[in-house]
Amino acid sequence: MLHFVRLTLFLLAFSATHASAEAWREGQQLVSVTTAHWDATTGELRRYVREGGQWKSIAGSTAVTIGRTGSAWGLGLHPTQPGLQKREGDGRAPAGLFVIGKAFGYADTATTGLDYQPMTAGDYCIDVPGSPLYSQIVDVAKVGEAAIEGNTEPMRRDLQTDADDLYQLGFVIEH
Repeated sequence: MLHFVRLTLFLLAFSATHASAEAWREGQQLVSVTTAHWDATTGELRRYVREGGQWKSIAGSTAVTIGRTGSAWGLGLHPTQPGLQKREGDGRAPAGLFVIGKAFGYADTATTGLDYQPMTAGDYCIDVPGSPLYSQIVDVAKVGEAAIEGNTEPMRRDLQTDADDLYQLGFVIEH
């Protein structure tokens, strides 16, 4: 008999200045991403608001794509967990409880309660751990070609070699 563990990634929408244990108590919006198992590359996203101290669903589920090789425990608001840990370059999305950062996407604007940053062909999320710009979205026109050397995370994938829409609309997980 097969048993599947449902993995959940919780994201709280609130100011990054509240990135502490109290954030869970103070958060008013929640995004939950659930996958069938650690190696799943897709899942379901659900949104909630806190009303009268209770989390209430505000919409049905939405299909989402996560890491190309699944998920692993990330660094967030939760205590360190046993098991597979997120490492740069492993192709896994971080799992756990995190603050939601800014939204980003291919369009010039988006309807969202988050700050929104439209992406261009020159935008990259720096995935080189030794870079002083590590884990930041940068514009190559502002930081220079040398700053993105060795980087593999273009934010306009539709204009890059992959030619896909995975980053058409997304948000930063403060991991």
